[in-house]
This record gives sequence, C-alpha cells and structure tokens, in this order.
Amino acid sequence: MEFTRHLFKDNNFLLTIISGELENISFQKHILEFNSVARGIPHLRELVDCRGITNLDNLTVEATVAASQQEDKRPDSLLAVLVAESNPLIYGMARSYIAFPQFQRQDANIFTDYDEALNWLAINQREKEIFNTLVSSVNTADFNSTNTPLKE
Repeated sequence: MEFTRHLFKDNNFLLTIISGELENISFQKHILEFNSVARGIPHLRELVDCRGITNLDNLTVEATVAASQQEDKRPDSLLAVLVAESNPLIYGMARSYIAFPQFQRQDANIFTDYDEALNWLAINQREKEIFNTLVSSVNTADFNSTNTPLKE
C-alpha cells in the first residue's frame, strides 16, 4: 500500500494517490498523517485518486468509517474521490468513507471521471486548468519547497 501526497499550498490543493492493497491500519494511519499535513490550509481542495488500488481484502467498512471520523473538521474544504468505474467495491468503500464526515467538510463526492472531479473541485475554468497542470506535473516536475511530494 502506498499513499503519495502532493501538497500545493499556493493553490490550496492536495493530490493524494493511493495504490496497491488498502488495509485498515495503513488507512487509519494515512488519515492521522493527512490531518497534520492539511491543518491550517484554508479552503482546501483535495483530489484522492483511488484508481491504483488493487486489493481491499484487508479493509473493513468499520475501519473506513472510523478513519473518516478521525478527520479534523474542515468546513470550508472539498473532497473529490476518483475511483475506477470498473470497481464497484472501491466505489462502495469510498461511499462509506464520505457518508459520515459530511459535517467535517463543505462537501465530498465520488467520481469515475477525472475531468468531472476537477470541474467539481474548481471554482472556475482557470482554477481547473491550474489543478490539471498541477496533477500533470506530479509525473514530471521537481517540486520546490512549497510543492514537495509527501510520500508515506
């Protein structure tokens, strides 16, 4: 299991990429570490890309709900979870995660389409283009101190 976070503080944007097997303990640990990374960032827009998850055999709904309840309150933040259309189990787990912390965030939603997720997160076309550029840069750019990838 790997969680890779890319925080773009200047844009209040956080990209988290999850790949491999997702397990109860690693997921709960990720949420606690996420809290420390996201603390103090106003109007955070978060895209969590779950398309690389390959196995959920060791993740329970109970652990997913418990992890969601460990999130710090961010009433001005948005969460977009991106899942593969071909995997209804991952969609269901994502649904169980976002069902409870609605009061923790301004809003949260699940998407199977990358462009739809960015459209929903961005306040206008310009911001969508910025977010798209940031996501694209993850594969190619050297990050400066503001845009340092945080890898667990």
